[in-house]
Amino acid sequence: MYLHFDLNKFYASCIRAFMPWLNGVPVVVLSNNDGCSISQTKEAQAFGIAMGTKLFEHPWSATIKREGIKVFSTNFTLFADMSLRVKAILRRHFDIIEDYSIDEIFIWDDSPLDVLLVKAHECVEQISTGLHMPISCGIAHTKTLAKAATSFAKKHAGYHGVCPIYSDQQRRKALQLTEIGDVWGIGREHRKRLNKMGIMTAYDFLYSGRITPEWVQKYMTKVGMKTFLELQGQSRIDIEMVEPPKKNIMVSRSFGRNVNELDALFSAIMFYPQMNAAKLRRQGLKAKKIHIFLSTNPFRDDHEQSVTRVDIPLPVATSSNIEIGEYARLAIKAMFKPGRWYKKAGIMTSDIVKEREVQANLFDCRDRAKEDRLMKAWDYLTGRYGRGVIYTGMQRPQSYDWWVRQEKLSPRWTTQQKDFPVCVDVMPTKRVALRSNGFGALTTVPVPVAAMAA
Repeated sequence: MYLHFDLNKFYASCIRAFMPWLNGVPVVVLSNNDGCSISQTKEAQAFGIAMGTKLFEHPWSATIKREGIKVFSTNFTLFADMSLRVKAILRRHFDIIEDYSIDEIFIWDDSPLDVLLVKAHECVEQISTGLHMPISCGIAHTKTLAKAATSFAKKHAGYHGVCPIYSDQQRRKALQLTEIGDVWGIGREHRKRLNKMGIMTAYDFLYSGRITPEWVQKYMTKVGMKTFLELQGQSRIDIEMVEPPKKNIMVSRSFGRNVNELDALFSAIMFYPQMNAAKLRRQGLKAKKIHIFLSTNPFRDDHEQSVTRVDIPLPVATSSNIEIGEYARLAIKAMFKPGRWYKKAGIMTSDIVKEREVQANLFDCRDRAKEDRLMKAWDYLTGRYGRGVIYTGMQRPQSYDWWVRQEKLSPRWTTQQKDFPVCVDVMPTKRVALRSNGFGALTTVPVPVAAMAA
């Protein structure tokens, strides 16, 4: 059987875990540069806030103030750490786990259904009470059906967080209640096409008689055929315990402000190789080609627009952010046009090979063994003391005014010592109470004895 665990409203739930007074309050988490909503609680959805809603546009500012909607910037440091804690709990109970995304986990287990139900309920209880993170679980014979079961566990409290689809009768009933667009593997364009054919539910997809396996193979390709069979209860998508090798790695960011200075662009683009190369090294990979792009703000009609890209083949595959940064700097210098206001830059590495498969170059004069040792020291320092403790001279961290805008950033409660939540003794004799000082650090304040008695 397959189990699918999904953290409910994950980003917003991470905030609520450390600010419990926001339970029942509408909460929204924004994308990079505080652009649009990427996570919203059901209380916020009741006001019409959906995925992608641009809260900086009219009339949302008035709605947020009037309805007391709490808005936060994205905090990936916190979100990633909470995700790791959840997955650590699941690994105590299960062996075969696929780390599918930051808030979703697939598991395969051959235990009997009654044993799986007990283990799943234990996990849901431990994560919900221990981490204060709401989570739901679906159990079925295929990954696609397990993911569908999870949606029922979310919607109906009677399942207590765990919904199994075990019998054929349960499967057919679930398919009747699942819209075709909600099926894992059915994209927007396929949904539109199927709706035009009168296919509204997953049950229609299988049993209406209007869809045949040949049609699926022809118009929905191999992926669609797997989905078709999985909905029938035939497992066609296996657990991926080992992440498939990367074909390319991209790091890009929109600037917090439009930039028209070459020095600021140098500072930004020298930061991206550091992130990109670190990802290569963590996976034991090196890249033979880099691609750098620079883009203006497409939403500013009053500015001259351009999107430029430079592709650079490297003499030897590398994972050194210093070497990649040198080439990136030359590319930015070649692409930069005075008078243009740039909004986004990025770097992608491709032609990726494993470290032991690197082909040397007869005319290469770089001391690569020394640079590899330097990168290991770099990774050790950043791993122990945090990113930003070491940087190249071109990065100029003191001038990061172009950095991603995060005006409503919550504390990093689990990774930054200064942001750790504080617990205090509140015995009645001390006549103190707890009060939030804004984002979750708690302070003690005197209160009247009568108030404490009440």
